[in-house]
Amino acid sequence: MMMKRLLSTLVVAALTVGAAIAQEKAVYTFCEGELSSGKHFQMEGARWNSAAMLIPAGVAKNYEGNELSTIRVGVYKKMNIDTIRVWVRHSLDGENLVEKSIGRNLEQAIEDGWNEVTLDEPLALGGDEPLYVGYDVKQRNTSYSISRIMCNAPNACIVNLGDGWQEERGAVSVEAVFTGNSIPEYDIMSYATLVNRCMTVGKKVPVQIHVRNIGTGTVNYFYVRCEGAKVRPDAINVSVDMERIFADANEKYVTVYLLEDDVPSVNQSGASSANYRHNHVVRAYNSTWGEPVEWDGMTASYNCTFALDASWKAQDMQVVAFVSEYGGDNSSGYEVDNTGFAYLVSTPVEPTAISSIAEEKAPTAIYDLQGRRMATASQLQYGIYVKDGKKVVVGH
Repeated sequence: MMMKRLLSTLVVAALTVGAAIAQEKAVYTFCEGELSSGKHFQMEGARWNSAAMLIPAGVAKNYEGNELSTIRVGVYKKMNIDTIRVWVRHSLDGENLVEKSIGRNLEQAIEDGWNEVTLDEPLALGGDEPLYVGYDVKQRNTSYSISRIMCNAPNACIVNLGDGWQEERGAVSVEAVFTGNSIPEYDIMSYATLVNRCMTVGKKVPVQIHVRNIGTGTVNYFYVRCEGAKVRPDAINVSVDMERIFADANEKYVTVYLLEDDVPSVNQSGASSANYRHNHVVRAYNSTWGEPVEWDGMTASYNCTFALDASWKAQDMQVVAFVSEYGGDNSSGYEVDNTGFAYLVSTPVEPTAISSIAEEKAPTAIYDLQGRRMATASQLQYGIYVKDGKKVVVGH
């Protein structure tokens, strides 16, 4: 009886210790577990190619006390690939902080789809420097190894195909696995992309916002606040294009004014500054009588630059230009031929409410009983797998 009691105590103690050393896991990626559906990069001949994504310094700092233990690389086609070397660096051309190779004649072979590479020495996370997570591919002939999905995430698809590092649109199929006992419950990663790359001043601009929690918790809802960024230049460049219908022998001059409306009165007789406003206040001009027009046949162009004072309101300003004959010392001899104007801001644009937010559900990861991640559900062989923490049976 005492032996049974002792055995029971030992079993419970062992289970307790096992639970204490279990580590949490988080995955940093832009591809969301997806693989390329087609050929994106064709690399010819025997050579090395590279691909990477950026983990900003702030992210690495959030996971201080944890480790980057595994790098997953998605391979579109393994044909003609000898070696894949995964690595982590502080800069794209810097030294490898950690690395590990898989491939021919090595302990781990390269497979089509996902390749999970567990680092021999995990990298301690933290610090104020960014981390680039990527891989080098050694090919013996033309290959299509690099997997890329199309999206607009920043710094998610950085490749070197022999002519230096270049950022491409999309995201390479790379995932960095963080493990440890202090993984944050919430670590929200977000980025916004324009639906249409062509924008018109005064028109609404649709924007897609992508939000993902890297931490261990489940996000049930979130709020998005859109604020207009007010960017004000220190100067404005003015271009005046002119065209004449016949060649006039008289010399022409172009005069450009920068004007502001709705300027409060400082000391207006008979009125207070609160209810009296000045319009067409001259803020700047190119010269008193203008500058000579240099014709190129029947057309001419003139450019000038005006400094902008921080107190001027751009939405109330306009540029006025006119072409006149040069009168010399006779002020009455300046006859205006034509005029034109343009507002600095066509229509003041303010951010509007978000019309809709599409919830993007990340693809469910599927693992075999050895803990290896499967590529896609359609490629599963008969057997038992784990999906959403539950066992599923794939059979006839």
